[in-house]
Amino acid sequence: MATQTLIAKEGISKVSTHKVAKQAGISVGTIYLYFKDKEDLLNQLIHFLFQQYNECLSQNYDSKLPIIEQYDQFWTNHWGFLQKYPDAVMNIHQYEALPQFREVCRAYSEIPDLPYHLFVFQGKKENVIADLPIDIIYELTLQVATSIAYSQIVDNKQYDDGVLEDVKKRTWKAITI
Repeated sequence: MATQTLIAKEGISKVSTHKVAKQAGISVGTIYLYFKDKEDLLNQLIHFLFQQYNECLSQNYDSKLPIIEQYDQFWTNHWGFLQKYPDAVMNIHQYEALPQFREVCRAYSEIPDLPYHLFVFQGKKENVIADLPIDIIYELTLQVATSIAYSQIVDNKQYDDGVLEDVKKRTWKAITI
């Protein structure tokens, strides 16, 4: 978390292993016990975030529920992740600029048995979800929540639960037939 906090405060280009160690309250030697260098540290951070995200997104997943209820659970879990990791939200554009971020995204997008993927495939099979590429489905749904969370942080805005519920319903409509 020290790395995320520093990236949010100073930007990824100004983060060093020395600064991370200081932020974490440990010696820089301890950093090097776990990471070869800054690039390795960032790579492991991205993997950690993807792992945490997928664990959070998959909580309470039940493929037997109606598709709309599955979507509601994914949206709720996604929003919960964004609230739990505001530094990750703040840093998303910096992470996207890292080559390893795209590699990890691509790797996760190719795992067919992730619950979100199963949900989309099931929704398409049942002719509920439009036959669009999964990355477009994501952009029309959960990425909208990410954009809202980012705006809330950057612009210091707060949206009440009613607005967020309305957004959730409208994003659902965006992907359904």
